[in-house]
Amino acid sequence: MSSPIAFSTFSPETTYYQDDTPSHSQIQIESTEHVPLDFNFSVKPGELEKEWVDLPLAIFNASKLLANARLVQDDLKRRLSVQRTDMDTAIRKSSPANFGLDKMTETTIASLVNSNSAVQELEALVIKAKHSIDIAFAAVAAMSAKRDALNAIIEMKKMNYYATR
Repeated sequence: MSSPIAFSTFSPETTYYQDDTPSHSQIQIESTEHVPLDFNFSVKPGELEKEWVDLPLAIFNASKLLANARLVQDDLKRRLSVQRTDMDTAIRKSSPANFGLDKMTETTIASLVNSNSAVQELEALVIKAKHSIDIAFAAVAAMSAKRDALNAIIEMKKMNYYATR
């Protein structure tokens, strides 16, 4: 069996191998309700040591989620480009009469390519992948904000802020 490649649709149990990469119809980009954002974004001032110990792994996992989302989008963009090129070539090799046209123009070829259901499906998946990237990026940003909040709490403790309350 081939070695696994980092290709995920935000499902830890989904790993594809180089010799069985799915076709575009098999790629599932889940809605944001299903993206596993089970990160702990809250800050617990009474548990600073645990918060600091857990933070690097949480940042890594959020960053990995973002990297996987970008990989999926890049793969979908590549597949979309190939699909467009294949459609364009097939249309140019066909007779205009096959499409109910007198002659082929660049505009009609582009319209035929854009109206193809496989192209439209891939375009929709690219848009969903972009949304997943945005959500994953927000998770990374939230973890960074948590790190900053933990630093602020430590500084406040150093200045005995909590002792005067």
